[in-house]
Amino acid sequence: MSADSVRFVGGYWFDGEKFEPEQWYARDGRLTRQRPEQIDRQIDLAGLYLLPPFAEAHNHNLQNPFLARRFHDDYVHRGILYGLMMCASPSPDSISLTRQILRERQILDIQLASACISSSDGHPLAMALQPESGSSQAPRPQDLYDTSYIVIDELTQIETKWELVQSSQPDWIKLILVHSEDESRRGNEHFFGINGLKPFLIAPLVEKAHAAGIRVTAHVESAADFEVAVNSGVDMIAHLPGYHWHKGYALSGYRLTDSSIAMAAQKNIAVIATSNVATMFHTHDPDRQQAVRTLQIENLSRLKQAGVPILTGSDNFMGSVLDEIFYLKGAGLFSNLELLQSLSVKTPQQLFPKRRLGQFEEGFEASMVALRANPLNDLRALQEVQKIIKLARDVSPAPRAAP
Repeated sequence: MSADSVRFVGGYWFDGEKFEPEQWYARDGRLTRQRPEQIDRQIDLAGLYLLPPFAEAHNHNLQNPFLARRFHDDYVHRGILYGLMMCASPSPDSISLTRQILRERQILDIQLASACISSSDGHPLAMALQPESGSSQAPRPQDLYDTSYIVIDELTQIETKWELVQSSQPDWIKLILVHSEDESRRGNEHFFGINGLKPFLIAPLVEKAHAAGIRVTAHVESAADFEVAVNSGVDMIAHLPGYHWHKGYALSGYRLTDSSIAMAAQKNIAVIATSNVATMFHTHDPDRQQAVRTLQIENLSRLKQAGVPILTGSDNFMGSVLDEIFYLKGAGLFSNLELLQSLSVKTPQQLFPKRRLGQFEEGFEASMVALRANPLNDLRALQEVQKIIKLARDVSPAPRAAP
């Protein structure tokens, strides 16, 4: 954190509704309207449009040491300074090194769902069973249990494995549900590695996590998964069901029920839509893709109307939360203002509820992204980041070389 006093010169500041010229200063990395007796530095923001930094609430590309080094600068270049990585390895050594790498650079604030819990035949096992690059030999499932993710199949295992759950000091616990309503998937080799937790385990796991002061997010695939998760009191839903229709399941299995939407609204359970993921599936079936999109719009419209918080996250490994912003814009449900509020205000504040960030207010963190043009007029302005300020420090990276 900067220990000096800073004057910000010019710029149009986002007040939650519009951009206005304001005069702000910073002391010890905090915004203030009161001019300090001594100005140590000046940051010129003249002509730029200022938003609180962006938040990516669902991705995986910073969740281990290699990835933290590989993708760190990509996040900074895009102005994405806050994030949640959704299924980090529960290894305390890996998590500790990941956090150290991110902490040393002093720019990104990234939370880790380092307790990712699924079944012994569940997602992400199928992905983890793929041979590593350059190897023809795949790992055995038992070599991945409680290393790549935590396995819980029975109630008694919640207690016996709780020390493992807590060993990585998780910021979040992630619970995996995949068509939990369909028991015929169990023992079926076609679904091995792509199932999830049994539904009766969710409420006890949530209760145990909350007692330990840990928030819980749920990966859901079907409308029934969504209902199990919200009824169990999770804090956040990691996907909007229906981005991928599994073979053999009807559209109705992905349409959210009125009762589950009402329950999510009543409990203030946020939903990270990750809607853009739909573009990765059914690529050779445009009719199915359009049907998926139509259902997404229907589900999102009903969630929005009920007052369920919709957060920004992409689950796009080689992309970013901006892919989700543009996808949602194309759906026609959200105004530019609503998308900016989710990206820069609501999502950061959901991830870091105890910090004063996501707004330009007295005493809030002096962090911001400066854009060339007004994104309320054209969201493509989000792709033209000119300057990045973190706690009153200019951390703008050097411009990328032209391809």
